[in-house]
Amino acid sequence: MLNRAKPGPTLETSAEMATVQQSDVSHVVFGTDRVAANPLGTQLFTKSGGLVNLPQDPFLYKDLVRLGEGAHGTVFKGSCSGTTVAVKFMKPSIRENQLFEREAQIAASINHPRCVLLLGAFKLKESVVLVSEFVESGSLDQLLFHSGCPIPFHQKLKIAMEIAEGMAWLSASEVTIIHKDLKPHNILLTPELHCKIADFGLSCLQSTKNQLGSTAGGGTLAYMAPEILTYYKTDDDKIVTFKSDVYSFGVMLYEILTQTKFTEIDDWEELERYIMEGNRPDITSTRLSGGLQQLLTQCWACSPHDRPTFIIIYEALKTEMLGLNLLNQSDAIEFWKTQVKGESIKMEDFAVRLLQNQPCEIQPLPLTNFIGSVLHPSQKKGPYPPITLQHLGNLLIWFGEFKEIVSTMTTYMHSDWFHGSITRERSEVLLGDCRPGTFLVRLNLGGNSNVETHPLTISFVNSGKTLHVRLASNYPYFNLKLPLGGDEILQIEKETLPIIIEELKRRRICTFPRSKECSGPSDYIEFPVKLSRA
Repeated sequence: MLNRAKPGPTLETSAEMATVQQSDVSHVVFGTDRVAANPLGTQLFTKSGGLVNLPQDPFLYKDLVRLGEGAHGTVFKGSCSGTTVAVKFMKPSIRENQLFEREAQIAASINHPRCVLLLGAFKLKESVVLVSEFVESGSLDQLLFHSGCPIPFHQKLKIAMEIAEGMAWLSASEVTIIHKDLKPHNILLTPELHCKIADFGLSCLQSTKNQLGSTAGGGTLAYMAPEILTYYKTDDDKIVTFKSDVYSFGVMLYEILTQTKFTEIDDWEELERYIMEGNRPDITSTRLSGGLQQLLTQCWACSPHDRPTFIIIYEALKTEMLGLNLLNQSDAIEFWKTQVKGESIKMEDFAVRLLQNQPCEIQPLPLTNFIGSVLHPSQKKGPYPPITLQHLGNLLIWFGEFKEIVSTMTTYMHSDWFHGSITRERSEVLLGDCRPGTFLVRLNLGGNSNVETHPLTISFVNSGKTLHVRLASNYPYFNLKLPLGGDEILQIEKETLPIIIEELKRRRICTFPRSKECSGPSDYIEFPVKLSRA
């Protein structure tokens, strides 16, 4: 039987904080490697690290705004030396004085971009106070279950990768830190939706066995590994390792990928039995890839020995991300793995390495400018932003197979009819004064159609107005369907775009590329008319 944490005293208003005196505060803890990263300078902490006396300029609880209360403390948004911080007052019932100094220093040593930065920790009368960086865009729990917005799948994978990256660092550090309460509520988000793992310091600051409501020692029941439950029954703390965090991550990964709760069971005894009996959600009915299903099964395995490390988890998610963005094209995936170190590559370097992979007569600079113009149409000239994984994915959608992408881009580059990333409205302006049969080809930028299935659009003049026809990509063919009036539909299926263009020219539908102002007589036959199928 699991014991819930008993509610402790709360800090109701910031007015209570006004009574804090410098004499109330003792044992300020600050890690020596945090000085360089400390946005508060040295006004709160000294450079000596370890245990120090509070500086003469005391910590000011200025304009505290209560953000919420959990089983183990109350969190406020505050300001210190002009910097916005999060201030958490731990409830006295879960504090262990003899462990505070040593374990607060361990928590202060955590310095990773995927972890919330602990700026300081100190004792305030009967409470422990944690001061950390303020992360302003709420928790992953809010995004998944309370925003009402579906999250793009590539964004879900990115979130999972960032959490795995941070946990890999924690589990591989010189002092292994077991989070013990990994769940969406403890993942905070920046405005750019980057992840920061929060409350990892609690496992260092607490170890009281009878506190199991939300965080202390064990964590939240729905995310709790079976061996954690065994720990509370056997008193064997050796069985709790970072593999317990892997289990919690597996539960959270399922919730991230499906935006569905791991279970709707509310009763504690029933939920405990559900976990211990090895019950898990049915993932075979989801649209998740085989690789992701296998990863989930491994992460939430009953035995810790069957679970992967966070480094393996990160690499597996990275492979899934590469496959998703690069359309599972093995040669494109291999190129990115071997040629790109990190999350992006300079546009110029990308062009050079692309030409090394696929030799062509074109030089790197014209290729760079062409790629830059289609990816960043509002930018008149370089230098262009670096190429990201999603950028390469867009190039594959627009220009086809990676193994022929340089050749395809070179063909488009030298074609009068190709106008790149222009909008529908811009194409109508360009074609507005042109004679019938004038046409251009542009990249599909999204809007009302799926870019992956319909990457290109042919815009052409007909009967005094501009028509737009999207080209479907069904490798290895492009497919065009053109209504001719009534029930007549012209369907053309060819292997390349230039062949489709030639077919449209032969049928006198698209005759004149819009490379300059077009004038003069036309042999164009206007719709509706029954065209030759020959």
